[in-house]
This record gives sequence, structure tokens and C-alpha cells, in this order.
Amino acid sequence: MLARSKTFFQGAERAVGYLEEATDAEELSSLSALDAARFRDHLIGKLHTNIFRHVIERMGDFTTSLAEQIMFVETGLMIDDKRPV
Repeated sequence: MLARSKTFFQGAERAVGYLEEATDAEELSSLSALDAARFRDHLIGKLHTNIFRHVIERMGDFTTSLAEQIMFVETGLMIDDKRPV
């Protein structure tokens, strides 16, 4: 097992405290192993969904920008900044 610094454990304890406050959860140490695993999986799922959503949004922004640049190079026309939301 890798040696972890005292700072690592303090940071981890602080992060768990934030999770408990944000989710109104009981202390994680009082959960059974199964409940703790379910809670962890739930948090990982939410994190994955948020990251995936952000990546897709950024890909869309990049694609739009690229298409606008190609349009300008090919036609000399700038696309209006007003887009439907």
C-alpha cells in the first residue's frame, strides 16, 4: 500500500464532510458496507453524467466554431451570432 501523507487524509476527511453536508447524509462511517458502496456508486454516476454532459457541450461548441470558420474561409461571410437557444 502506498504511504499517504497526513495532508491527504485531512483532505479526504474534509471532502467526506462536504458530501455529508451537501446530501444531508448521516455520517458515512455509520453506513453498512453495502449502503456505503451504493452511495459511492450513486455519486460516481452523477459525476460521470455531469462530466459527459460538459464534454458533449464543449464538443458542440468546438464543432460550431469550426463550421463558422470554414464558412468564412469559403464564402467570406460571417455567421450571425444570434442563435436559437
